[in-house]
Amino acid sequence: MLTLLFIALMIGVFGKILWFAIKVSWSVVKIVLACVVLPIILVALFALDLAVIVIPVLVIGAIITALAKPAVG
Repeated sequence: MLTLLFIALMIGVFGKILWFAIKVSWSVVKIVLACVVLPIILVALFALDLAVIVIPVLVIGAIITALAKPAVG
């Protein structure tokens, strides 16, 4: 019986730690994509003379940024 209690608590504790790690890593991935990958893609498209694609993407991004609510907490 004590073993079952130990296993249940172990799953609970490590489950919470795993969930926290997933949340943190997802935040890091979003930051890297927004701050590193997207600008590189836009510069590459512009350098390849595809400004027709880059300008609308930047306009849509500006509109989304202007309308987005700031993150709380």
